[in-house]
Amino acid sequence: MMVFATGTCGFIGSHIVDNLIDRGYSVGALARGCSDTQFLSTKAKLYKFNTFNPEEVSSELADIDYFIHIAGLTKSARSKYYYTINSELVNVWLKACHKYCKKLKKFVLISSIAALGPSDMPLTEDTTPNPTTEYGKSKLLGEKYAEKFMDRMPITIIRPPAVYGPRDKDILSYFKLASRGFLPIPGNPKCQVSFIHAVDLANGIILAMESDKSTCETFLISDGTIQTRESFAQKLSENFDRKTFTFRIPIPILWSVAASNELISKITHKAPLLSFAKARDLITPWPVDSSKITNILGFKPRYNLDTGLADTARWYRSIGWLK
Repeated sequence: MMVFATGTCGFIGSHIVDNLIDRGYSVGALARGCSDTQFLSTKAKLYKFNTFNPEEVSSELADIDYFIHIAGLTKSARSKYYYTINSELVNVWLKACHKYCKKLKKFVLISSIAALGPSDMPLTEDTTPNPTTEYGKSKLLGEKYAEKFMDRMPITIIRPPAVYGPRDKDILSYFKLASRGFLPIPGNPKCQVSFIHAVDLANGIILAMESDKSTCETFLISDGTIQTRESFAQKLSENFDRKTFTFRIPIPILWSVAASNELISKITHKAPLLSFAKARDLITPWPVDSSKITNILGFKPRYNLDTGLADTARWYRSIGWLK
């Protein structure tokens, strides 16, 4: 069977492509012309073009069985770009699949728990959305576009929490700090959060793609546990043969760093490394109850946080990203 997917050159997308190929699927990787294909499997058929012009692959779309929309923007110098990529691009491909796909079995949209917003209580599929960032609001709008097509196409929405694993460059800096003996914790160390390893996320997404039970459903997905920022730091420290110094970063300092990053961003027109929105995410709780995908689809993660962090550290070392 043939699967087309956007965002396949990214950290999460490349793992999904690998998983699909291992299961015997043919994969069409849709990518922008400037995309870095370093981690994209050579067994996937790469289509580089303006992804806002699906007409360029209209004939190929007619023969696909599944479509996974992974492409998303997580940081930007201007808020309008979140809506361009996380909302309008979703709508573009929903319309394209409805128009050109002749035998589509499922359209899977990868969203985010940011579409719901932070919560002191575990987030569930019944949580009333209250996104607090432009990223979260744009993800929620993308979901709303998908919901409008649910009476015309079989659609499933997946909301992951924080994702980590091999190939992830965002969390790499935290591993590097830990390797030097420093583990900063932003805000309250007892703040609750949930995680999922990229391989488990890929497995869960494909499980939902293949199942008839997922049609017109939305699922939160995680490794099934709720951690604290303190427990995450402790588990990470166990991957290094040295004593680590764990310390709390006061919120005022975090805001100050974010302010300087935002200023630099306005001058350089590049996305800030730490924006106000990202700082807010780092100090607010994001616990997830993912029992729905377990109960309905039988999803079982391969990695818990201990084994997942160890796997990630091994991979970083194997390619020289971490000493």
